[in-house]
Amino acid sequence: GTSQHGVSVDPCKWAASLVEADKQAQLRGRPRREVSAALFWLVSAQYEHALFHRWDRGLPASLLKDIRDLGLQEDNTAMGLHYFLQSRTAGYVPAPIATLLDSFVELLDPAMSSPDMEVALWGGTVRLGEFDARFSRSVREGLDYAVGRRALSSNERMLLERLSVLDELLAVPRLRLRRPGAASRI
Repeated sequence: GTSQHGVSVDPCKWAASLVEADKQAQLRGRPRREVSAALFWLVSAQYEHALFHRWDRGLPASLLKDIRDLGLQEDNTAMGLHYFLQSRTAGYVPAPIATLLDSFVELLDPAMSSPDMEVALWGGTVRLGEFDARFSRSVREGLDYAVGRRALSSNERMLLERLSVLDELLAVPRLRLRRPGAASRI
């Protein structure tokens, strides 16, 4: 594996360091890049994430503005999401293959899959559109559905649990009324 700084590291040691960093995030200390984004990096490592590199490069900056507008810059999950997306704007895919990968993104990225596609899960097959419908209503509803179908790893479940808490916080009128557009975008 390769660390955030481009240094070759043992994958198990790298994952263990992310688990330890995430424990610090759970203590709700001041958000720091290496702590707040640890679980995001750990979950993304389950996939050949470099294959899905089509990101809106302006997204991290606009997300950070929305986080600040809502006063959430001390929230580890919100800042972790920002740090994770920000880490993906740098050229982490070698330039010679980046253009080749672009042609495969449509075929390989699960986020680009047809909602009519079915996947085999515990208890039978499920259309991906069922997940889309539930996650579009709330992260909690999508999480509950995915858990019921045993569709998540423990790290995915932990990350979605935290994102659902953030999603629920963004629905609190006291916060949402401050900047409804920012709350919706996050």
